[in-house]
Amino acid sequence: MKYLLLSLLLATTGLQAQNTDFAPVGAKWIYNGVDFALQGVPYTMEVTGKENFEGKWCSRFEYSPFSLNKLYLYTGNDTVFYYSFLSEHFEMLYDFTAEVGDSWVIGGLEGYTPNNPLPYASDTITVDSISNLFISGDTLKVWHINHTFWFDWGDRIIEKVGNDGFLLPRFGLFETDVWGLRCFETSDAFYQFVPYPCDTIFSTTITTNAPEEAQQIQVSPNPATNFIQL
Repeated sequence: MKYLLLSLLLATTGLQAQNTDFAPVGAKWIYNGVDFALQGVPYTMEVTGKENFEGKWCSRFEYSPFSLNKLYLYTGNDTVFYYSFLSEHFEMLYDFTAEVGDSWVIGGLEGYTPNNPLPYASDTITVDSISNLFISGDTLKVWHINHTFWFDWGDRIIEKVGNDGFLLPRFGLFETDVWGLRCFETSDAFYQFVPYPCDTIFSTTITTNAPEEAQQIQVSPNPATNFIQL
């Protein structure tokens, strides 16, 4: 009986570990953003609720500063999927079971490539190596990746956090106004990836000094014959 209970406990623990929620309610990603004045501002993506979306129990994201974009994610067996409003179905985003040399395709991304007839494209992710990151007392697994050159994305995927460039790959020919993860937090974890507070605003101020009035030289008499006076 002891062995049966132990087996059940191990099986249950393994099942829970496989289904860890990547984006629980309250999870918050803070990135570097750029506003109309070209200032570095915090750009926040936060899970504000859970809902049944297209048949899946999803995390619903909200953006600040305000954005018209929508994002829905769900987690299953250590794999994260997002809903693409372009392909109109769920696409794989993160594979947290990937080993060195493994690849996966993120489909339904906003983008264009010359050989792609659709109004959207895909990004192929390949794991080059795996390491560990020690931060805030935790040890996080890190997947070092390369991917299609058409897209801008960070080169690391961090356990529990995701890509450290942005949550989704972004097409390289589009203007990137959000880039680089500052901080990530949930109800029981806080990771700061920059050496300054998460809500810091960087302002670039250009000042110019008014030119001093040039010294004037008076010459008399004018016209002169034998001498002049300065």
